[in-house]
Amino acid sequence: MKEVEWHKEHIELNRQELRRLVQNHGMQHHKVLLQSRILDELINNHYKMNAVSKCETL
Repeated sequence: MKEVEWHKEHIELNRQELRRLVQNHGMQHHKVLLQSRILDELINNHYKMNAVSKCETL
């Protein structure tokens, strides 16, 4: 599996976990906030990785 595809799958799994935590604990629970930060970091890294790979192909 390509690294980009692995990142997309990892992001989706973490999104699903965030949704589950929100349903079980509500929006303000510390577990939800932590998972949200994790997901943000994964998404930011994914975009950075894509930007670097696009620059390398130019």
